[in-house]
Amino acid sequence: MPNLKWLKGKLTNGEPFRYRVANVEGTGSDWTLTLVPGVPRNTCAGLKKATVIFPETELNRSENEFELSELTGLVMVTDEQETIGKITGTMKTNAGGVLEVSQNNGISLLIPALDTIIRRVVWAKGKVEVNDITPYAVHDDSDDESDVC
Repeated sequence: MPNLKWLKGKLTNGEPFRYRVANVEGTGSDWTLTLVPGVPRNTCAGLKKATVIFPETELNRSENEFELSELTGLVMVTDEQETIGKITGTMKTNAGGVLEVSQNNGISLLIPALDTIIRRVVWAKGKVEVNDITPYAVHDDSDDESDVC
Protein backbone atom coordinates (compact mmCIF):
# COMPACT_ATOMS: atom_id res chain seq x y z
CA MET A 1 0.00 0.00 0.00
CA PRO A 2 2.94 2.46 0.18
CA ASN A 3 2.01 4.16 -3.15
CA LEU A 4 -1.60 4.77 -2.12
CA LYS A 5 -2.64 8.27 -3.20
CA TRP A 6 -6.34 8.33 -2.23
CA LEU A 7 -8.28 6.81 0.65
CA LYS A 8 -11.90 6.08 -0.07
CA GLY A 9 -14.58 4.12 1.74
CA LYS A 10 -17.51 4.54 4.07
CA LEU A 11 -17.61 6.12 7.50
CA THR A 12 -19.17 4.15 10.35
CA ASN A 13 -22.42 6.05 9.71
CA GLY A 14 -22.40 4.80 6.09
CA GLU A 15 -21.42 8.12 4.53
CA PRO A 16 -18.89 7.68 1.69
CA PHE A 17 -15.57 9.56 1.78
CA ARG A 18 -12.56 10.18 -0.46
CA TYR A 19 -9.43 11.95 0.83
CA ARG A 20 -5.89 12.42 -0.44
CA VAL A 21 -3.21 10.42 1.41
CA ALA A 22 -0.03 12.24 2.49
CA ASN A 23 1.90 9.26 3.89
CA VAL A 24 1.58 5.49 4.42
CA GLU A 25 3.62 3.46 6.90
CA GLY A 26 3.38 -0.11 8.12
CA THR A 27 3.69 -3.78 7.27
CA GLY A 28 1.43 -6.79 6.95
CA SER A 29 -2.00 -5.83 8.25
CA ASP A 30 -0.79 -2.92 10.46
CA TRP A 31 -0.90 0.31 8.44
CA THR A 32 -1.03 3.96 9.41
CA LEU A 33 -2.31 6.49 6.90
CA THR A 34 -1.71 10.22 7.22
CA LEU A 35 -4.21 12.30 5.29
CA VAL A 36 -3.45 15.71 3.80
CA PRO A 37 -4.46 18.68 5.99
CA GLY A 38 -8.05 19.84 5.75
CA VAL A 39 -9.98 16.70 6.69
CA PRO A 40 -12.82 17.73 9.04
CA ARG A 41 -12.52 16.58 12.67
CA ASN A 42 -15.88 14.76 12.60
CA THR A 43 -14.70 12.84 9.50
CA CYS A 44 -11.57 11.71 11.34
CA ALA A 45 -13.72 10.51 14.24
CA GLY A 46 -15.94 8.65 11.78
CA LEU A 47 -12.93 6.83 10.32
CA LYS A 48 -12.53 4.79 13.51
CA LYS A 49 -13.31 1.17 12.53
CA ALA A 50 -14.31 2.36 9.05
CA THR A 51 -14.32 0.09 6.01
CA VAL A 52 -11.40 1.11 3.79
CA ILE A 53 -11.23 0.23 0.10
CA PHE A 54 -7.85 -0.05 -1.63
CA PRO A 55 -7.44 0.00 -5.39
CA GLU A 56 -7.08 -3.51 -6.79
CA THR A 57 -3.77 -2.48 -8.35
CA GLU A 58 -2.36 -2.03 -4.84
CA LEU A 59 -3.72 -5.33 -3.53
CA ASN A 60 -2.36 -7.29 -6.49
CA ARG A 61 1.00 -5.60 -6.54
CA SER A 62 3.89 -7.49 -8.12
CA GLU A 63 6.30 -9.11 -5.70
CA ASN A 64 9.24 -7.32 -7.35
CA GLU A 65 7.60 -3.92 -7.75
CA PHE A 66 8.92 -1.59 -5.06
CA GLU A 67 10.81 1.55 -4.24
CA LEU A 68 13.83 0.98 -2.01
CA SER A 69 12.41 3.13 0.83
CA GLU A 70 9.23 1.00 0.90
CA LEU A 71 11.23 -1.95 2.27
CA THR A 72 11.92 -0.19 5.59
CA GLY A 73 10.01 -1.96 8.35
CA LEU A 74 9.71 -5.28 6.52
CA VAL A 75 11.29 -8.48 7.83
CA MET A 76 14.06 -10.07 5.79
CA VAL A 77 13.85 -13.87 5.56
CA THR A 78 15.66 -16.65 3.74
CA ASP A 79 13.88 -18.72 1.13
CA GLU A 80 13.33 -21.27 3.96
CA GLN A 81 11.52 -18.49 5.93
CA GLU A 82 14.26 -18.16 8.56
CA THR A 83 14.32 -14.60 9.89
CA ILE A 84 17.51 -12.65 9.20
CA GLY A 85 16.29 -9.40 10.76
CA LYS A 86 14.19 -6.30 10.27
CA ILE A 87 15.00 -3.76 7.56
CA THR A 88 15.53 -0.58 9.56
CA GLY A 89 16.80 1.70 6.83
CA THR A 90 17.74 2.08 3.20
CA MET A 91 20.37 4.09 1.38
CA LYS A 92 20.64 5.02 -2.27
CA THR A 93 24.15 5.05 -3.68
CA ASN A 94 25.60 5.58 -7.14
CA ALA A 95 26.12 1.81 -7.36
CA GLY A 96 22.53 1.00 -6.29
CA GLY A 97 20.67 0.61 -3.03
CA VAL A 98 21.72 -0.69 0.36
CA LEU A 99 19.47 -2.24 3.02
CA GLU A 100 20.28 -1.87 6.72
CA VAL A 101 19.06 -4.97 8.56
CA SER A 102 18.96 -5.17 12.37
CA GLN A 103 19.29 -8.69 13.72
CA ASN A 104 17.87 -9.91 17.05
CA ASN A 105 21.43 -10.16 18.46
CA GLY A 106 21.84 -6.38 18.06
CA ILE A 107 24.16 -6.56 15.07
CA SER A 108 23.26 -4.53 11.99
CA LEU A 109 24.07 -5.73 8.50
CA LEU A 110 24.42 -3.72 5.33
CA ILE A 111 23.19 -5.65 2.31
CA PRO A 112 23.16 -4.43 -1.30
CA ALA A 113 19.67 -4.29 -2.81
CA LEU A 114 20.47 -6.41 -5.87
CA ASP A 115 18.13 -8.50 -8.00
CA THR A 116 20.43 -11.46 -7.33
CA ILE A 117 19.79 -11.10 -3.58
CA ILE A 118 16.13 -10.05 -3.33
CA ARG A 119 13.97 -12.98 -4.44
CA ARG A 120 10.63 -11.30 -3.85
CA VAL A 121 8.64 -9.00 -1.58
CA VAL A 122 5.61 -10.60 0.07
CA TRP A 123 3.62 -7.44 0.79
CA ALA A 124 0.74 -9.19 2.55
CA LYS A 125 3.13 -10.75 5.11
CA GLY A 126 5.53 -7.82 5.40
CA LYS A 127 8.50 -9.94 4.30
CA VAL A 128 11.40 -9.67 1.89
CA GLU A 129 12.63 -13.11 0.80
CA VAL A 130 16.31 -13.20 -0.13
CA ASN A 131 18.85 -15.60 -1.56
CA ASP A 132 22.09 -16.34 0.30
CA ILE A 133 23.39 -13.02 1.67
CA THR A 134 26.68 -14.36 3.06
CA PRO A 135 28.90 -13.13 0.20
CA TYR A 136 27.34 -9.66 0.35
CA ALA A 137 26.48 -8.85 3.97
CA VAL A 138 28.77 -6.49 5.87
CA HIS A 139 28.63 -5.92 9.64
CA ASP A 140 27.83 -2.40 10.71
CA ASP A 141 29.37 -2.97 14.15
CA SER A 142 32.52 -1.02 14.95
CA ASP A 143 33.33 -3.23 17.98
CA ASP A 144 33.61 -6.34 15.87
CA GLU A 145 36.96 -7.18 14.23
CA SER A 146 35.45 -9.06 11.27
CA ASP A 147 33.88 -7.15 8.43
CA VAL A 148 32.13 -9.98 6.63
CA CYS A 149 29.35 -12.10 8.01
